[in-house]
Amino acid sequence: MKIETYKPIDFHSKKDLIGFLTSLYGSNTNFDFFLNEYEKAYDFCCISEHIKFFPIAIYNDCQMVAHVALVVDDRLGENEAFFGFFEVVDDVTVFEVVWRKLTELAKMHKLQILKGPVNGSVWHQYRCIKEDSPEAFFKTEPMTPLYYYDFLTQVNPTNEVTYSSGIRDSYLNILELLKKHKDTITQKLSEENYKIIVTKKISPEILFSIAKLSAIVFNERSWGYTNLDTAEFSNLYDLSKINEHIYKLFLLYQNDVLMGYCSTMKEGQNLVCKTICIAPEFQGKGLGNALALRVHEEAEIDGMEKIMYVLIKDGNQVHNYPMEDVRVFRRYAVFEYKLII
Repeated sequence: MKIETYKPIDFHSKKDLIGFLTSLYGSNTNFDFFLNEYEKAYDFCCISEHIKFFPIAIYNDCQMVAHVALVVDDRLGENEAFFGFFEVVDDVTVFEVVWRKLTELAKMHKLQILKGPVNGSVWHQYRCIKEDSPEAFFKTEPMTPLYYYDFLTQVNPTNEVTYSSGIRDSYLNILELLKKHKDTITQKLSEENYKIIVTKKISPEILFSIAKLSAIVFNERSWGYTNLDTAEFSNLYDLSKINEHIYKLFLLYQNDVLMGYCSTMKEGQNLVCKTICIAPEFQGKGLGNALALRVHEEAEIDGMEKIMYVLIKDGNQVHNYPMEDVRVFRRYAVFEYKLII
């Protein structure tokens, strides 16, 4: 096997990596979207003034069989780094070569903790699949073969953080339950000057309000968090692309200040719902349930057949919000590794 620690220029300069990704994931319906997100993450690492980027390619008979990158971001904790852009054929011997080279490189840079797989930052697609099902992939879902999880657990992670995506095949029961509290929710919103606005179009002002709130909610206490500066955030969240993919955005305001939000997409007649985000000082007051009620009411109005709740960190849940009838269809994981120097 040939090991190449190469100097990255931009994603498209590494055509053999694109070919390797195509061989792994090209049959997936959402491959073009996946590849575009991969490119954005890769180029983010190339141009960020905060990142030192060290990709490694492994070849066998001139054919790429593995790839990984060390991503040293000065906004992570001291002596910590990400590893990402991790791709490998189903061969444990090849994986062992990749892992040995990655950890050698990390130790050379005096690193003690590796976190991943994370492609650039947790603002990009990341995680590997832990458990799968025949359920079709939604557009923003990370793609990895199941053996990635097997390989990465074999090298003794010190911590594993898990996430899940689930679906309600019928959301009428939860909607009826939420509606029982509608009068109380409506009264609370009115008395405390809250309002929920639903929009299909995101303006620059809304986007930066969401960025500001996200930086507060998903701060340094969150796993793998790195704050993005204004330029990075603008490059990552291109408004034309967001407005192309967003279905409805639910915005919770108090006195015209954004206090929470929930973004949704549409997959056929299924609604895809991401994490409901509430400012920390307003959590535990039933505002998550207020957003959940509005999301489910809009789904009913729009004739949605099912609702998907995706990429939720295990343990995160809206207060007193039942999940018993949610069928989990995919689980994911990321890891931490403490290196022996």
